[in-house]
Amino acid sequence: MPSEKKVRQVEELEGLLRGARIAIGTSYAGLTVTQQAEMRRRLRSAGIRYRVVKNSLAAIAARNVGREGFSRILAGPTGLAVSDKDEIATAKAVTEFIRASRLPITITGAVTDGRVLSAPEVETLGTLPPREVLVAQAVGLIQSPLLRLVSVLNGQVQSILVLLQSRAEQLRSQQGGS
Repeated sequence: MPSEKKVRQVEELEGLLRGARIAIGTSYAGLTVTQQAEMRRRLRSAGIRYRVVKNSLAAIAARNVGREGFSRILAGPTGLAVSDKDEIATAKAVTEFIRASRLPITITGAVTDGRVLSAPEVETLGTLPPREVLVAQAVGLIQSPLLRLVSVLNGQVQSILVLLQSRAEQLRSQQGGS
């Protein structure tokens, strides 16, 4: 029979994971309490919740909310960076904090949209531009060939118009001269 404290912790983790778009697992071994507090504060300012979890309870909570494969990112002392905001911005905030602080924190993986990401995939995700920039780039890639097509067609139409106009002038000059 699980203790009331563990049941409450599982319920809290379920609430944390239920609305999350991404959960990034980190290994925090070797950090002092002050360093952990600094990490929490910095991530909180980016809209990310950071919580140290007991792996077995986190695995139970993840299974209860349908986050399959979540247990693969739980290894050793684990902290979870969880956000209900943009996945790319969250990965960027976590990787930039780790890089800037030079603390002995490693990313163990992430779960987003039912997919488990490895640590290198999370770091790659953290180097991508924001979602708005990616959308703008995609629109630009789609728009570019269309603009070239319109330009080519417009050039052809203009040359036909010029040809018709010169033929009309030629006919007028022949009618006026005869």
